[in-house]
Amino acid sequence: MNESRNAHAITICKGSVFVLGGFSGKQRLCSVEKYNIREDKWAQVAPMKDKRHYLSACSIGDESIYAFGGFFGSTEQEINDSIELYEVEKNLWQVLTVRMKNPLWACSALAISPNEILLIGGKNTNRNGEVHLFNVNTKNWKPLHHMN
Repeated sequence: MNESRNAHAITICKGSVFVLGGFSGKQRLCSVEKYNIREDKWAQVAPMKDKRHYLSACSIGDESIYAFGGFFGSTEQEINDSIELYEVEKNLWQVLTVRMKNPLWACSALAISPNEILLIGGKNTNRNGEVHLFNVNTKNWKPLHHMN
């Protein structure tokens, strides 16, 4: 990578590995890097709109990447509830008008179909055992069973 980071998100889309956000040791990051596996090269792509670390991300339909939540500040009260969408072919990020059900950090995001993402667990001011289903077409959330 070109920029050292931890507490970042990682996903694969269109045969490349994308590393999003994180913490440089000095500041929260909005930068995104793409690793082209075939060429063995890293490249900067468009940055996210919001700085965030301990975010979650996943690709969907091998066309786009969704980034959820994470810290934007230095305290547990500065947790992001925004969702960003990255259109890979356009190299463009946009912040969705729909928000997460709760501001969360360290949750997991998993695409389970071409139009659905599971958002599992995470933390806000305490542990969150919730599981929600996000429909990328309708932009609606559906609560699912809580984890034990």
